[in-house]
Amino acid sequence: MTTNFETSIARLETKIDDLSKTVNRLMKREYRKRDHLPKDSGVYEIINTITGEKYVGSAKNICTRISAHFSKLRKGESESVLLQKSFDEYGEYAFSTRVIELVSDREERLDLEQFYIDKADEYTLNTLRSSRGRHGMENTTETKRKMAASKTGEMHPKFKGYYTTPFGTFTSPYAASLACPDKLISHSAVAIYCEKSDTIINRNMLAMSRYLKANFGEEILGMSFKEIGFGFVAADFAN
Repeated sequence: MTTNFETSIARLETKIDDLSKTVNRLMKREYRKRDHLPKDSGVYEIINTITGEKYVGSAKNICTRISAHFSKLRKGESESVLLQKSFDEYGEYAFSTRVIELVSDREERLDLEQFYIDKADEYTLNTLRSSRGRHGMENTTETKRKMAASKTGEMHPKFKGYYTTPFGTFTSPYAASLACPDKLISHSAVAIYCEKSDTIINRNMLAMSRYLKANFGEEILGMSFKEIGFGFVAADFAN
């Protein structure tokens, strides 16, 4: 004779089995999404749908790179300690992927990647928080100085004009970010603030920017970047 306890156990096992099937369907659905990711160059993010945390990356082939990410995550071999920890804690079914923007030029791709890493702030799963990865991390101070210098000046092939900031005027966003006190602003943020200086600052921008939070308060809400000292003079009109 079947007891109430045995009946309860059977029901629980059925519910667990149903839940397992649901999880498997969700995982298969996510796999299908990854299979249909573009093979183009661009910037992407891997999102923990439970915590809202994001890993931002860029690649020449988005589909191949994201597939490689999940392959390494399953083996516990991800280069991002934070992403691996989140993956191990919440499981693969908790993660979704999204293409942020398709960008073919490598430097533009890295700049955009850095912008979204900075934007994620405390919600980032990027351990290094740098779109350039580990390249150059072991360089000497003198080498770093020379590398920085090579990216500045009117003779640089990518010179576009002059970037005006509250802490000086520079010939490139790179030079501006290096000169910023406490290095609170990235070169991609400098480019956006200066080249789009008429943009109105909202609460979300203030909350997401380390530079704005450190130097301003809510009094700048509703003001433009131009009003707080950012601007851009294109090379054609610089002189």
